[in-house]
Amino acid sequence: MYDVAIIGGGIAGLTAATLLSKKGFNVVVLEKSTNLGAHNKLQMQGFPAFEIPTLPIRVPLKYKVKKALLWTPSQSVIPFHFEKPILYLHYRGAEHSVDTFLYKLALKAGASIITASEVRKLGFGKTINEITTSGGAKYKARCILAADGASSRTRRILRVDVLEPKGIGYGAVMENIDIEPMEIHGAFSQKIAPMGYSYIIGHSDETATVAVSARPNYLELKLGEYFKRTLKFFRPIIKNGKKINIFSGIVTCGNGTQTLVHKNILFIGEAGGFQDPTLGFGMAPSMRSAEIAVKLIADALATADDRTIYLKKLEQYDKLAKMNLTKKEIKWKWIMRKEILEKISDYQLDSLLQMLHGKDKLIEKALTLGLKQLWPFLITTFFLRPFLFGHLIKSMKSLVHFKKNTLINTEMTNF
Repeated sequence: MYDVAIIGGGIAGLTAATLLSKKGFNVVVLEKSTNLGAHNKLQMQGFPAFEIPTLPIRVPLKYKVKKALLWTPSQSVIPFHFEKPILYLHYRGAEHSVDTFLYKLALKAGASIITASEVRKLGFGKTINEITTSGGAKYKARCILAADGASSRTRRILRVDVLEPKGIGYGAVMENIDIEPMEIHGAFSQKIAPMGYSYIIGHSDETATVAVSARPNYLELKLGEYFKRTLKFFRPIIKNGKKINIFSGIVTCGNGTQTLVHKNILFIGEAGGFQDPTLGFGMAPSMRSAEIAVKLIADALATADDRTIYLKKLEQYDKLAKMNLTKKEIKWKWIMRKEILEKISDYQLDSLLQMLHGKDKLIEKALTLGLKQLWPFLITTFFLRPFLFGHLIKSMKSLVHFKKNTLINTEMTNF
């Protein structure tokens, strides 16, 4: 019998395994792939600089981004040069990746990590203490952490709030791209990424990640077609680039309604819907959700003999994680995004993005100290771009409607 079984050996799962093992708990991690980080193999993903102080585990800060180029729908390029790093990149899946770093930490702390172990069945009862994996192997644990990503198999098996995809991504690791190491190119255009964005990240080994991320409800073509448009859009720097590894995946972002605790199972990382709705990064929220869960589990396991008290302590994770990571008002942010950012034309979008020209200091401040630094600029933007007011009024009406429905639902629940 393990103290904790963790389903998924990604960023969230390995962080939780390390923190729990350091506290002296007997932990097993069950990873469906034969290699950790296989889903994101060879890609580079990042931690915004302002997230670094919040991480429960110190990660290497080797790959620093101090240059970015923003492409508008009209293909004009706005360059940004920063004095301080705004982003710290990490390889995923490969030998010198953040996955390997966390894997070694977890092993050193004493966790057992078993690969090629996809969960096929979960036990039943007032608490779930048994996991059956591919091949028929069985593992028993007092508590279970589901860290199996945005398309969580655990949620599907339990039929618990299967997460709605907020975005879907498609891309490739490529070589022969005319881009500097640790240089980022970002593009916003409804034609190449409906209600989303496209980007290129230059790697240290002369390869690059090229990808498109869009909202699935707005797609009129297959996502691969939008990727082709992305390649054509970035033609001046992609030229004769060659694809090495193609990847795809969904992005979820919790709005405060998803179930995070089911009996003695806690959902962490992207399985809990923890994703940055603005920048699209998931590594920092995943690590922080693991930290919150670990603190509660450590306290709860001390009372495991009294099942009622034990489960009540685990239930606190739902409230604490949402309060610290999702926050209930995030639903309002999605409404604002839908009514404003997702309903403007490429011409209007071009006009908005041009306002960022020469704002290097502002962007640096926002990405090193936090996105709240952007509020004065956003307020000014509304005054300088009158076409936004119509969208703002619609969003305010949606917010009032949402708040009214929430109040009615709360009163009915209390009744």
